[in-house]
Amino acid sequence: MTEQPPTPNEPVNSLHSPEAPGPELTAPRLAEASATGKLPRFPTPHADKFRIALAALCGIAVAAIAIAVVAITSHTSQNTINTGGAWSEWSPSTTGSTGLEEIAEYVAPFYRFTAAQQLDVVTPLSLTSETEAGTTTGKGLTIAVNTGGSATASSLSLLTGSTAAYSICGIGAKDCDLVGTATPARLLLLRREALQLALYTFKYLSSVSNVLVVLPPGHTSSAVGAGVTAAKPVTVSVLFQRDALKPLLATPIDDTLAEDPPAVSQLTAWSKSDEAGLVDEVTERGLFSEELEAQQEGGNLIVLTPLPPQ
Repeated sequence: MTEQPPTPNEPVNSLHSPEAPGPELTAPRLAEASATGKLPRFPTPHADKFRIALAALCGIAVAAIAIAVVAITSHTSQNTINTGGAWSEWSPSTTGSTGLEEIAEYVAPFYRFTAAQQLDVVTPLSLTSETEAGTTTGKGLTIAVNTGGSATASSLSLLTGSTAAYSICGIGAKDCDLVGTATPARLLLLRREALQLALYTFKYLSSVSNVLVVLPPGHTSSAVGAGVTAAKPVTVSVLFQRDALKPLLATPIDDTLAEDPPAVSQLTAWSKSDEAGLVDEVTERGLFSEELEAQQEGGNLIVLTPLPPQ
């Protein structure tokens, strides 16, 4: 007897093995297959598991990218904080008188007799400044420049603009003297320290127009012009003006001065270096002898008289 085909109401046997029963080809699905010439697509029994696994992998990938972005951003931010910008690795945390104190405290420890002995300390000076209206502000020192060129032909003019001033004092001797013998090479090292103070001040204290640095006593007047006794001690000051140092403020300070200055024992070799030549060239036009005079109305006046190249 010929086997009869199943009636439309009877399901056909599963296409899957008994161990993994799958969807059934019912009459409507057979009709659809007949019309399209293709067997209908059925979901596999593990499709949901694959979707879950794929979603988990995508989640892990997104998390990894997010962590990488955070790490790179944090590293960049940390570098910015540590370097203090492109001009220098360090910068003062504030401006004004506190900013001057921070600069003084930062620069001085780099200058040393030996690795164990610091050369000097730096202290900001309180100044009286002249305003555009011709009045003065502050109760500190007033600065006047002797435009006559010598002590015997003096013509004083008050230094205008906002001025910051520092005093460099030696350690271990009286009256701010440095220990040891004064030499031209040691004076040049102090001029280097003065230049470094001025560069940091101009770069990070934008309101300052002039920087005056009073060096320790010990220099004699052997190179000073007529009218000054050769044996008379002279206190040397270095005066800087912002416009004159603009080219050095446009490039990183490491291009001008090495991070570590020479120790006193290294001055003979250093004085012949390119850096020493640059320090000499930049500071020689700002060298002044400095004298402190009392004013009739009270307070003290710093009188600056130009010095020839030292």
